[in-house]
Amino acid sequence: MRVDLHHLAVQHLEPQGVFVHGCFWHQHDKEHCLDGRLPKSNSEYWHAKLNRNVERDAKVQAELSALGWRILVIWECETKDEFVIKERLREFLDAA
Repeated sequence: MRVDLHHLAVQHLEPQGVFVHGCFWHQHDKEHCLDGRLPKSNSEYWHAKLNRNVERDAKVQAELSALGWRILVIWECETKDEFVIKERLREFLDAA
C-alpha cells in the first residue's frame, strides 16, 4: 500500500527513523497478529533465525537512540489501515 504523506509538514532538528517490520520476520508479538507466529515445523531453526532478527532490531534501535535518533516502528499488519498509519506518523512527526 502506498500512503500519500505529502501534506505532513516535517520540521525537526533531530534525526528520525521509521522502520516498517514484517510481522513474521521480525516476530510481532501482539496477540491479534497471527503473522508473527513461529512455524510448527523445524521450530528450533526458525526460533534461532527469527530471534537473531529481533535481537538485531533491538541493538540497532538502541544504537540509533543513543545517537539522538527518534524511532518509530510500524508493523506490517498495521499497514492495512491507512488512517491508522497516517495518524501514527503524524503523531510521531509532530512530537519532534
